[in-house]
Amino acid sequence: MVLIQKEGICNRNICPVLPMSKLVLFVIIYNCIIFLLMKGDLHNHTYYSDGNHSPESLVLLAKEKGLDYLGVTDHDRIDGLKEAQKYGKKYKVEIVPGIEFSTICPLNTPFSVHLLGYYMNWQDSGLKKYLQTGKKKFVKKYELIVRYLRKKGFPLSYKMLQNEKGYVGGGAVVYQLLVLAGKADFTHEDWMEYVKYLEEAMATVPDDLSYPSTLDTLKLIKKHKGIPVLAHPYQEEEEYCIPLPVVDELISKGIQGIEIMGSMNPSDHPYVQEIKNKARAHKLIMTGGSDTHNINKRCEMGQGTFEYNGELLKLKKNINS
Repeated sequence: MVLIQKEGICNRNICPVLPMSKLVLFVIIYNCIIFLLMKGDLHNHTYYSDGNHSPESLVLLAKEKGLDYLGVTDHDRIDGLKEAQKYGKKYKVEIVPGIEFSTICPLNTPFSVHLLGYYMNWQDSGLKKYLQTGKKKFVKKYELIVRYLRKKGFPLSYKMLQNEKGYVGGGAVVYQLLVLAGKADFTHEDWMEYVKYLEEAMATVPDDLSYPSTLDTLKLIKKHKGIPVLAHPYQEEEEYCIPLPVVDELISKGIQGIEIMGSMNPSDHPYVQEIKNKARAHKLIMTGGSDTHNINKRCEMGQGTFEYNGELLKLKKNINS
């Protein structure tokens, strides 16, 4: 919550005529009004995973766009959080620390389910060890994917896929395939066409190198005192939307929020409305974020920025519950 004491508004010298009970009520109402006026984006990536921004440039971009708070949620990584918090203090943007976990869905959707873990105890040695083990598996997995695609005639190398921090992700594979095909100025339709090659390659990866299960990851987030939120359940291609039975199962297993607003979420879409109704019915936190990577302009920071600003307050309260 915004602490209005910083501005001296609740100072007894300024409000000497208000009885304490009314003053407390005034402080609460004032804080709520200020909070509702705040703007934020709870889903963003840096170059420590598959984003283009350094933590500093990401925070600066948030500042330029007039955001008051910023979620930094790299894929299966915490490497950029310390830097982000440093620059958040410098530029006066509140950093909401998070991790976006890639997981295998319990009901076999066509792609992995992503869970956002907010406010986890991310400096815990046990969590760091878990993530480090995941990194090693991740490298082996993408080495196998590259090998498979080379056999299919794509002249890829692992080094071609690495960004400046050494991260390789599925998006980098699809992008390089498009570049090799002479489609650097690709359309969304082009992207989805080449995603199929990545999915084909991923299907050949041994189970021991695959992502952890969604339900195990949900337990992990809670174990480390985090707030588990289902990321971007809506996708433009209907086949990639998270099936509603999966959403129901995750709700029953204890997710605490659903990412309702996003850069590509049409608020009037029947699926989005259904997800929103489920969140309300189960009193879940409704979050929003652009999923900024800056690989293209489809997920630009500020698009789909969180209309439910009061929900961040709920996120914070849940940490102490």
